[in-house]
Amino acid sequence: MSTKKSLFTNISLICGIASAAITVLIFFISGSPFDMLHKVDLGNTLPPIWVWGISSAVFSFLSGYAAGILIGNMWCGKIVGNNEISAYRGLICFVALIFLSNLHYPLFFVAERFLISLTVALLAIVCAIVCAVFWAKPSPLSSVIISVYALWMIYVSFVNICLIIKI
Repeated sequence: MSTKKSLFTNISLICGIASAAITVLIFFISGSPFDMLHKVDLGNTLPPIWVWGISSAVFSFLSGYAAGILIGNMWCGKIVGNNEISAYRGLICFVALIFLSNLHYPLFFVAERFLISLTVALLAIVCAIVCAVFWAKPSPLSSVIISVYALWMIYVSFVNICLIIKI
């Protein structure tokens, strides 16, 4: 049993670290957000960019960890039947969520495509909610973590809307 629990923990951590690493890599590849920040003054709406980066990486880690919990449970045979189908459907939404949330950063901060980035953020919220619904029965903890990630994306959308209104 301890081997299965160890495997379960390792898969969760590996998925979380991989998800956070992808987010950090996107930040470095995208370039500096400071050009956009100097053009637009959002006042107290946008936290310092280092807080934004750390928050994004932490929430990305947590979402990957949530997926790892689910994958570990499936690997150990704890999720079977209809719950397994629901878990796989949620994983499809999870992959879309990670793609969209990582696409938002370069669109918003670097390309300055605010309407497109808002659309991407809203789609990411939908993916997170659908993912949480699919994961509710097979892994309630994963569902809660993805719901918290949806709250982060709602904040990201709020910042995006504030910028669009200001411009």
